[in-house]
Amino acid sequence: MSVSGDRARAGLGVEASALWPVFPGSLFQARTAISVAFGGRGQLLVGAQGHIPHDRDDEGRFSSIAGHLGVRGYLWKGLHVDAATNVGWGRLRASTVDGRNYDSLDVELMALAGWRVEVGPVYALVQPLGIASVVYRSNPWPIAGEGKRTTEPPIYVGNVALGVQF
Repeated sequence: MSVSGDRARAGLGVEASALWPVFPGSLFQARTAISVAFGGRGQLLVGAQGHIPHDRDDEGRFSSIAGHLGVRGYLWKGLHVDAATNVGWGRLRASTVDGRNYDSLDVELMALAGWRVEVGPVYALVQPLGIASVVYRSNPWPIAGEGKRTTEPPIYVGNVALGVQF
């Protein structure tokens, strides 16, 4: 077992979140990690992310599908930082505030930091530190609570992703 991130220099990795389908639930992400710069210490992240339809108490029945584009930089051994954006289609059905349906182009920004742990070609990204925010919604919907809120505050995120390096 190694926490060096050395195999990241080898080329292509394929990874998926193992945590998000369970917690918070209903969220799936898969992507490729392609070594592109700094002698393998930089990677381009390309993939997809989606929420299967699920109920949100303060909004309604939410689902989404988005393209994922980001970068990862290895700072020291397996210590790394990810910066990414998810751009895609968000849907809200049966709003808990007004009963209406909403469709929207959404842009989410996300940053995560953590360690890469390797066992042969298999690796885990343990990323306990992160923040995410929907920074643009083309058709904002009302969110229950104080006032007439249509935006969500930035949220703390963490992730555990599993991958294979080729």
